[in-house]
Amino acid sequence: MSKFGKVWPKVKGMKILDKALFLTTIVAPCVHVDTQKFRLEKIACYLQPYYLKLRHFKNTRSVSDHMKQILLDPDLCDSTKIEKLLHENGYFSDGLQIDSQEIKIYYDNWSLDDILNAILPDGQSFSSFSLIGHIAHVNLKEPLLPFKYIIADVLLDKVPRCTTVVNKMDIIEDEFRNLRFEHLSGVMEYVARVRENGCTYELDFSQVFWNPRLGTEHQRLVNCFQRGDYVFDVFAGVGPFAIPAAKKKCHVFANDLNPECIRWLERNCRINKVKIVMYNEDGLEFLKSYCSHEMAKLCRENFSGKCHFIMNLPATAVTFLPHFIGLMDNSEIASVKHFSHVYVHCYTFSKDENSSADAQKQVQEAFKEWEITNIVLHCVRNVSPRKFMYCVSFQISWNILLNKKID
Repeated sequence: MSKFGKVWPKVKGMKILDKALFLTTIVAPCVHVDTQKFRLEKIACYLQPYYLKLRHFKNTRSVSDHMKQILLDPDLCDSTKIEKLLHENGYFSDGLQIDSQEIKIYYDNWSLDDILNAILPDGQSFSSFSLIGHIAHVNLKEPLLPFKYIIADVLLDKVPRCTTVVNKMDIIEDEFRNLRFEHLSGVMEYVARVRENGCTYELDFSQVFWNPRLGTEHQRLVNCFQRGDYVFDVFAGVGPFAIPAAKKKCHVFANDLNPECIRWLERNCRINKVKIVMYNEDGLEFLKSYCSHEMAKLCRENFSGKCHFIMNLPATAVTFLPHFIGLMDNSEIASVKHFSHVYVHCYTFSKDENSSADAQKQVQEAFKEWEITNIVLHCVRNVSPRKFMYCVSFQISWNILLNKKID
């Protein structure tokens, strides 16, 4: 808002937070309402679009027992405009008085965006952050790095429940998908508690992967599952798919290579009162040794429901898909007549101009000459301007699983 013009020169480029410099004084239009003659609510319905709206600030105040003062935003209106508005709606008499009031605005009254827009150089802006429990996670680009500590201090002040701020240092490269970050401000406490889609999770953000922006996707996929389905979560993390699937009474087998993920998954099962069979294996070993065994057992039991494989490791999940070819060829299966509903939900990235077609191509090429069916493409999110995350869901036939043609 232009009211910041008085503050801007003093704080532009600030790197160490000085809250006192954000104090400014403005002259705001106001209306005094005699509540013995007018109902305040009736006047307010016309004036509300012009209210002076600041954090921790009362724009309606008591002047005396029967007199209320409504403070208005000088960027949105002036006395002439308010007088005309009240006249047009039949509200102007000796019970209403238009005036102006000198108002002091403090650091606490400004929003997060107000403060950072005032501090950062022209042309630079702080775009967003993720909140994992009490931890604010930022991903600052090079031009903002000189301001990283003051950005963190402002986040601590302005974001409710935030007590820790960290900055992502590089891309996720290690085998456990652990995020490398630097501590910027607040307490160095990385064990967080988060709520997502009716489930509660505890995790050590320094040891396991968690992305709060995927909550909608977790819910979308779990909505595809039905009670009694079998769910094999190949890269389960701390359970954002596995826990809600188990709450739907699915039979869940969850695996992750990171032992810390399994430790927190066990805890999250207790917190959410669900039972999950857990494995701490490489994804390929989990598929070949454990999933194939469970599938063979279901065949012998003439299971007629659905099996779902979740492959949520977008950077490399497609490289695991060829191992579905012949996954069951060493199993002693008497009959597969009743067992035909096997689905794979594979996540991948695409930087191609036609990203949806590329995502489907990545999956199809993994199966070579084998055809996959019932393909459903879902664009999960835009990771960066030219990088998209997709979920490619498809049905996989027993021809593929047995690596041979069957009737």
